[in-house]
Amino acid sequence: MRTASSPRWVAPLCTWLANERSEGVTGGVFETSGRLLAVAEGWHRGPVARPVEDPAAVDEVMRELLSKARPPAGMDGEDAVS
Repeated sequence: MRTASSPRWVAPLCTWLANERSEGVTGGVFETSGRLLAVAEGWHRGPVARPVEDPAAVDEVMRELLSKARPPAGMDGEDAVS
């Protein structure tokens, strides 16, 4: 596990992202390790609320949104099983 999560697997992707060859690549989420290089497809907007200015009110709004949201994917990238 330690070898698979080494920075040596992240550095090539970061270098590519900083290079002009990745022009037009924006808003993506990528997964990289000693086991794989992948494009994540999990960034979908879930439940929405109006913006909240009062920090004291954020907890209630976020808990409501989270109760309506689909479960996060597992560490393997697969959808969580309810």
